[in-house]
Amino acid sequence: MKKNLIRSLVFILVLSITGTVLAAPENPFGDVPVKHWSYDSVSKLVEAGIIDGYGDKTFRGDKTLTRYEMSQLVARAMWNADKADAENRAVIDKLSKEYASELESLGVKVSKQAKKASGLVMSGDARLRWIDDGSGNTKFAERFRINMSAEVNADTSFYGRIVALNHNELGTYKTSTDNDRLNVADAAFTTRNFYGTTVTVGRFSQQMDPGGYWMNTTGGVDGIKVTAGNKLKVTAGFANFGPYSAMQKGNSIIDPVTGTAEIKDAFFTQAVYPLSDTTTVGGWWFKEETGEDSKFDVKSIHVTTKLSPDFTLATGYGKNYIETNGKKPTFQQTRLTYGAVSPAKAGSWSLAAEFRKFEPGVNNSIYTTSMVGSVNDAKGWGIIGSMAVARNITFTTFYGFNAKKVSTNADIDNYTRCQIDYLF
Repeated sequence: MKKNLIRSLVFILVLSITGTVLAAPENPFGDVPVKHWSYDSVSKLVEAGIIDGYGDKTFRGDKTLTRYEMSQLVARAMWNADKADAENRAVIDKLSKEYASELESLGVKVSKQAKKASGLVMSGDARLRWIDDGSGNTKFAERFRINMSAEVNADTSFYGRIVALNHNELGTYKTSTDNDRLNVADAAFTTRNFYGTTVTVGRFSQQMDPGGYWMNTTGGVDGIKVTAGNKLKVTAGFANFGPYSAMQKGNSIIDPVTGTAEIKDAFFTQAVYPLSDTTTVGGWWFKEETGEDSKFDVKSIHVTTKLSPDFTLATGYGKNYIETNGKKPTFQQTRLTYGAVSPAKAGSWSLAAEFRKFEPGVNNSIYTTSMVGSVNDAKGWGIIGSMAVARNITFTTFYGFNAKKVSTNADIDNYTRCQIDYLF
């Protein structure tokens, strides 16, 4: 524990020392007109949690930005595009086309098609990570993703993503019921202005809570969802979540027969409302289809607020109304973040501390994006530090500690993960 904690603290110290030294200077681009559509588009992405606050001190919604400042926000949105639904990915694509030249000057790779009014836009990212689960097992693993989007017509767009994983130890290769795999993770069509709504159908990614701790899939959700509303945005959908579980495990499933490990067909609803320029509240309900294996009828609320230009607080609470061992289990997660990472801005960095508690039966850990250790019958603390070490290259370290089983209070091993991500 001491060694891993020392590593994390050293990394945090390095971040604090180098964050200012490596910061990229601003470039002298022209201003974005006050009534330009970009402002509304960026506000929408901020409300959706895709651009995580105002850590770069450039956007409040009440001042004119330079095209350089706007392009920094667009670059951050591009980096977080995997958090976006199909509608918001279309917004990101539109912004990337508008600011293609500025993004390229920042070192963000934008395909030639992004400079055109239409055509296929492609991007990608790659990751190399090292994990120490505290039990003496350590390993390296890798992943790359190819993303593509296109405008079919004025109201319909397509988004696709291919994900390749090697989650075994480097130097090994397995293909059958194991973790080396290539998946069509996303393949969805989104139609806007459909009787005042936006409809997405096909295979898409689904995130329930802003932090993704209860659910945040990389594709693998087959179904339909409809979004309506402006300031108050409501999404409702029905989908089969089984394919995502199979992708994570490297197993085959024969539709509609699935096993008991994954979430099956489910209804879900979400509502998000910005109380102010700094605070957003929301809630969601996830109901697995009634049946013998149905395990989830979960309701949750969450709040994200900017405490200051540099500090962001995000917290959520939820309950599964299907009992486990005679109890309706709950979960909670709170994260305080300082700063913000923009891959386009070398030297930008963030540091977060968090607490999580997931009672047994409240969630399925296959679907979570926890990077600090177990969220299955677990409670504990975590530290996350991230830095853009160069343009489009970020380094992140995660450290989970003082974790215990909720059910027995038994100790859970400390968890360390370090990874480097490349955006292209």
